[in-house]
Amino acid sequence: MEQRQACSTAAVPTRRRSLLSFRRNQVVSMDQQSHDHELQEHDLFHSNVSQLLLSLLHEHNDDHLLTIPFLSKLIQAFLCCEEEFRSLLHNSLACNPSLLSRPPLDRLLPDHLDRAVKSLDVFNAVTQTLESLRQLHRQADIAVSALLHRPPSQLGQAQLNRAKRALTKLFTHTHPSSSFRRGCSFTNHRITGDVTTGLALSLQTMNSILTFLIWTLMSAFTGTSAGPAPPLVGLQERIWEELKKKKNGGVLLELQVLEKCSRAVLNAMEGCGDCCKDEMQMRDVAEKGVELGEACQRLNVGLGMFERLLREVFHRTVKSRGELQQCLDQSCRSSSSSAAASFPL
Repeated sequence: MEQRQACSTAAVPTRRRSLLSFRRNQVVSMDQQSHDHELQEHDLFHSNVSQLLLSLLHEHNDDHLLTIPFLSKLIQAFLCCEEEFRSLLHNSLACNPSLLSRPPLDRLLPDHLDRAVKSLDVFNAVTQTLESLRQLHRQADIAVSALLHRPPSQLGQAQLNRAKRALTKLFTHTHPSSSFRRGCSFTNHRITGDVTTGLALSLQTMNSILTFLIWTLMSAFTGTSAGPAPPLVGLQERIWEELKKKKNGGVLLELQVLEKCSRAVLNAMEGCGDCCKDEMQMRDVAEKGVELGEACQRLNVGLGMFERLLREVFHRTVKSRGELQQCLDQSCRSSSSSAAASFPL
């Protein structure tokens, strides 16, 4: 009887240890499943980023990449990636609130916040440059209206003078590229080798996309690369080739075509004096005016949408940076609380 009670008493701690061990293993298993699911979400994010960028490359497979439609789609791709990244960030912090205060995120996130601030300067500079483009478009449109208001045989000196004055103003108008100087300092992006997976790798991917977006905008509107760009599915090689072809000024295709057609009109009008009655020359001037009108139309088509997207990415960057800064502050407080709990006085 006593021996049975002893055996029964000895079995109780054993059963308790087995139950605790089972629960511990169950918790470890659930943590592992959660971690595996998180990694799968980040892998899916990187896959989506690659598909977005590859689609940009394939959709614009002609000679010119730096166009207003391409820049609009690049901003749209960035906004999609940024929205998906924010979702990943909040899910990761829900599982581990102090994650951002630990290496390597404690280094990567402040760098991203700094890039976000400097990108706002570039977005503002592009906005100013678009206003300059609007003024160029207005002068070209004045010239087109003067040249195409009448048939070529009825073009008079008044129409020719009006077109010439407008195109002269077009070429004397200065482009506000100096506004980009503040954004140049952050475009040197270093890929760190200690980031291989999870939220840190996704954040570094967002850093690369943001850097590439700013690098591309500066290349399109100033013709300068301002440092190396991150290698993104061959896009930067295509842009480098376009930069090499243009000696100075913006590389934006619509701007190049507008300037080329404007010079063609001015060249065609050379020698058209008060007594110019050469019908062939007047017809040539009118034909060049038609080509200039088509260039104006191409510039005007996508400019409105691009301006709206530029405003959206500006406000989204401001909002996202504020949220990230708040997450970082909360993560630091959570880490401090955990440390205090681990070492009670």
